[in-house]
Amino acid sequence: MGATEATIKIHRRRIMEKMTAESLPELVAMAREAGIKVPWQMTFRSELVTGMSLRSAD
Repeated sequence: MGATEATIKIHRRRIMEKMTAESLPELVAMAREAGIKVPWQMTFRSELVTGMSLRSAD
């Protein structure tokens, strides 16, 4: 049994509200800062959707 896109969006919205994240890239950055490993594909998808890079400017 898989999760529907709508279910995933609802859960993501609730997490973003609890974490006070204003965007998905901000939520991903928060997860990274908390030590949660974020899959490369998710990071790449965020960049495609928002045009923002989450990589540091080292």
